[in-house]
Amino acid sequence: MILELAQYEGIYDRIKITESQLANLLFCDKPNHFVAIALVDERLVGLAMYNLTYHNICVNVTHGLYVENLYVSPMFHHLGIGTALLRHVAFVAKNSNASRLEWWVSKDNPDAQRFYEKIGAEVLDNWNIYKGSKACIDQLVGDVI
Repeated sequence: MILELAQYEGIYDRIKITESQLANLLFCDKPNHFVAIALVDERLVGLAMYNLTYHNICVNVTHGLYVENLYVSPMFHHLGIGTALLRHVAFVAKNSNASRLEWWVSKDNPDAQRFYEKIGAEVLDNWNIYKGSKACIDQLVGDVI
């Protein structure tokens, strides 16, 4: 399903995680990463991957949940599966006293944007997302490593 999502998003060639690495993240003694799956007639048709976050603790005193991936196979769109997966994550957030749910949405995915706006999520127009790649990290530490 992760590879199907990567193909759908056009990032298939960027997937680096192995099944073993994923299993270590999900099934360790104290996991921080979780997956909810959706099945139709025992066929895997969707997933929600999420993890705990603790950023900006001065404002958000309790942890949050970050939805890393929410994906439903295209032939199963408009059946409520994405809503059910996100609702499951919301229940996890509520039951763990999380202060927020967060996720990123591609600017090239208007269907997802409409879906999230429909459920009441807000776009944070006053924030830009920055990413420091390995090259950035190496530059910051002065190639010491």
